[in-house]
Amino acid sequence: MIKYFNSSYLAKLDRSETFFLIFKILFFFIFFSFIKGIYLVHFLGQENNNFMYGEYSYATILLLGTVWAPLKEEFTFRYFLDKKKYTAVISFSLFVATVLLIITKMIFSIGTLSYLLFCIYAIIISPAVYYFVLTKRYVWNENNILYSSVLFGLVHLSNFNQDQFTLIEYYPYLIFYIISISFMGYIFAIIRIRFGMKYNLLIHSLFNLLVFI
Repeated sequence: MIKYFNSSYLAKLDRSETFFLIFKILFFFIFFSFIKGIYLVHFLGQENNNFMYGEYSYATILLLGTVWAPLKEEFTFRYFLDKKKYTAVISFSLFVATVLLIITKMIFSIGTLSYLLFCIYAIIISPAVYYFVLTKRYVWNENNILYSSVLFGLVHLSNFNQDQFTLIEYYPYLIFYIISISFMGYIFAIIRIRFGMKYNLLIHSLFNLLVFI
């Protein structure tokens, strides 16, 4: 199982092997998404429990979901998977900015300023990240694909209302949610390694379009 998270192993897969692996992971994504949906409807009595973009118009939601989110998430969680140091600087800067933004939103109500604040955080933190990476303190870890996929799932918890985290009955739903999104993150990681960022961005954008339609 560990070999499937090894970038060197994934890079050597031929096209048919790559698509077969993607379809296998897609099965797990669909399975946990189905379980998540059943729990949401039959145990929580709700149809939609995601508060992301709730204050925006439908057109704005489509723009954010199909342009902003794929760009931000792919460059944060998958850009560095090519093992190059300059991509690591960009990805790690964006990840730290994401964490800082989540913390800020937990304390303050910042609304649409969150997008500007994210960019400011990334710019401010990038020199420190650059120093960390370029002074050889950063060493590629073959578990990075696993880490990026799990963190991708965890970060999506910020899509939800903070009040939900205080209710125990929501925990199973949130766990299924994290697992399903992590599987999707792994699919994007495979695409990044085998086919490149442009396909990641395109497929991520199309996937989000289907979600928001």
